[in-house]
Amino acid sequence: MPTMPARCPNNTLRLMAVRLLAVLCAVALAALCAGAADEGAAHPQDGPHAELRLTVTDEGLRLGVGLNLAFIDQVVPIVRESQSSVVGAEREALNQGVLDWLKREVVVEIDGMQIVPSFEGTSLFADPDPAMSAIYPTYGPRALIRVVTTMVLEAPSPQSLSVTWPAYPKDTLNAAMEGLAVEEAPTLFLEAQFRAGGAPIRIIRFSEAEPTFSWSASEEEDSAFVLPAPPMASAPGQRSTLGPMRLVSIGLAFFGVALAPIKKLRVLGVVCVLTGVVGALALGGGANEQQPAAMEVTEAERVFGLLHERMYRAFDYTAESEIYDVLAEAVAGPLLEETYTELYSMLLQAEEEGLVGVVTGVEPIETTITLDLAHPPAFDVRAKWRVEGTVYHWGHTHTRTHEYEAAYRVAPVDGAWKIVSRRILSQFRLGAPGEFPGEL
Repeated sequence: MPTMPARCPNNTLRLMAVRLLAVLCAVALAALCAGAADEGAAHPQDGPHAELRLTVTDEGLRLGVGLNLAFIDQVVPIVRESQSSVVGAEREALNQGVLDWLKREVVVEIDGMQIVPSFEGTSLFADPDPAMSAIYPTYGPRALIRVVTTMVLEAPSPQSLSVTWPAYPKDTLNAAMEGLAVEEAPTLFLEAQFRAGGAPIRIIRFSEAEPTFSWSASEEEDSAFVLPAPPMASAPGQRSTLGPMRLVSIGLAFFGVALAPIKKLRVLGVVCVLTGVVGALALGGGANEQQPAAMEVTEAERVFGLLHERMYRAFDYTAESEIYDVLAEAVAGPLLEETYTELYSMLLQAEEEGLVGVVTGVEPIETTITLDLAHPPAFDVRAKWRVEGTVYHWGHTHTRTHEYEAAYRVAPVDGAWKIVSRRILSQFRLGAPGEFPGEL
């Protein structure tokens, strides 16, 4: 598996990677800029927020937690000189207050036993850029100041677990947008990242009505995927390339038999008979030599649909080896390296911005199959489809839908179906002007 360079190897791939990231992340990034309030409201971070990231490992559960000061003030009141800052000894008090609250209130059970957490990587981000604070007119710095830590809950080889999140402050920003009084404001719900072992990241939700998330190892499916190409089979009416040669040999033998009674030609006849018989026997397998048959259109549509869907599974992973392995299940040749480079570069940039993009839906619109009768069973595809992508950032999500059209070629590679080439024909974001380059 190739080692991914820190940057794309050339300007073309770098440009494609940046634009691919824009497909899922443009709105989230734009919202962090002062002039990006195109929806007529402040960014959703302007209020209490919590970010949760759950990762199941062979050693137990790691629960990453990030709480902004607006959230902390509603669940762990810490006396401070200024409401909008944390200085001096207040910092240690704030950190410790958050850890004590998490240890006391967050309930985690693994394999039926409640686990007491330890903490690592605790930090306080208390000096936000004043220019950024201006984006949050209601809470200002309190929306940006935050405590980040990781709860470590040890339990070897966990088979099941449940996590109960305890606090859901009022969603005052939503109330203001809806014209509701503060006392009528609904409580927040929290969208969190969850990952178990090598399975893809998925977004889960905690709410006051459903504060507990449960998981069991039996829910995880085997991610291995192989789509075998059909065995070699003769197409109807197709002749073997060795058949005519065998017929010539048989004819030669009969010709020799006809010559044998003629005294002057007897030697020649015997030679013809022996040559014909030996040739016929040597080429006896010729009639059974099989050539690949052309695909049926309906089967070709099914094969392409499965491969195309599998390509998008690579968006669910973050590790280099996992991304490459999942792509290799559906893609081959130079396209594999190209797609891997694009996707991994996109994920690196997203990680730097603290974003996680998840493909939540791939909807085929139109698929046209052209069978390659000259090189069966390979076939070409012209496909149009929609992709719904969700960007997760600091406890909330942005969803956008894009539409694409592309030309593909599908062929057997080492006994399995693979997409071997791709050419993007058109792409655009639904519901907004402007075009974005294609994905997979």
